[in-house]
Amino acid sequence: MMLLSVVSASVAVLGAHAAQDGLTAPLSKELANAVAPSVLRVYQAGVLLGEAVVVTSDGRALTSGEVAFNPIGTPRSGLQGETAGSGRFGLVVDAFDSVTDLALLQVVGAPAGVLRQAALASSDPPATVLMVLPSGPARGEVTRVRVAGVLGPSRRFTPLIEFRLERSLAALAGAPVFAPDGKLVGLLMASLTTGRTDLSASARGGMASFKAAGPRPAATTYSVGVPVLRRVIQGLTGPSRHVSHPWIGIYFLTDRSGGALISKVVSGGPAALSGLAPGERIVQAGGSAIATHLDLAAYLFQLPVGGIADLTVVRGSEKRQVKVAVVADPTNRSGGTLRRVAGTGGPFSQ
Repeated sequence: MMLLSVVSASVAVLGAHAAQDGLTAPLSKELANAVAPSVLRVYQAGVLLGEAVVVTSDGRALTSGEVAFNPIGTPRSGLQGETAGSGRFGLVVDAFDSVTDLALLQVVGAPAGVLRQAALASSDPPATVLMVLPSGPARGEVTRVRVAGVLGPSRRFTPLIEFRLERSLAALAGAPVFAPDGKLVGLLMASLTTGRTDLSASARGGMASFKAAGPRPAATTYSVGVPVLRRVIQGLTGPSRHVSHPWIGIYFLTDRSGGALISKVVSGGPAALSGLAPGERIVQAGGSAIATHLDLAAYLFQLPVGGIADLTVVRGSEKRQVKVAVVADPTNRSGGTLRRVAGTGGPFSQ
């Protein structure tokens, strides 16, 4: 299996192309207008950094760590936001989760009635979604779910949703994604691009008068899923400003014969208490086959704290079922810390 390492979204320059929204059914301009008051454009010193989405009734908005933090890992100062029909108002970095690289911004001084809280969906998105970009609303398509990728500095694999966007990629960091019913289903955190729009005359076969037509090059973009978004919002808006991510206390890697090979079990952790041991292979999780360590990482990260990991384990010719309690990750100490720095946990532990 190819290792997917997600690259940061470009946030420097907006494309100069005209809008290409393609908002055909089940999307509409009415839907775009309805969700617009929950979407913020985020600026620093007049430069557009990306976007955020309002997730609480008191005006706190979720965005990516790339938008909220300087390259040296400290919170950006002098941030401003604006939404549909408003002037600019202040934004302050309020909380951060290093595992998902999501940050919370507090709105300061926004005019009354200009902001609206986005409602979070109850499940992952349908096939067609609405992406609200700085250059306007755009149609997106879900192409894959539960793609294991790395977001931000934590170096932990998280399950992502992959979207295809037929639009020039521009300032996507923090752009919200909505289902056709107007519920929030994603927040664009990273992207890959395909194709180009700046073809030279030689690349066009010497046709100097040629003008491009049809759909623009597609962008492939990524977001954490709804269950993880809910976990992050509840954690960052809670009293501790801390997100409790799932953990069972194992290190693992892909085994040559298939499955995830346990290389280390943390003493006293849930996996150790359930009898898991180094050298065993996990070949199924939650009833689904585990081909590589990425499959296991994606499965474990979606589990709720307080839930149960249902694993099929093989040692030699013996196969057995093991149920492991899922607890809050004791290695995640990002709660209350406004620093965006590289993590040390490694991508193969959970």
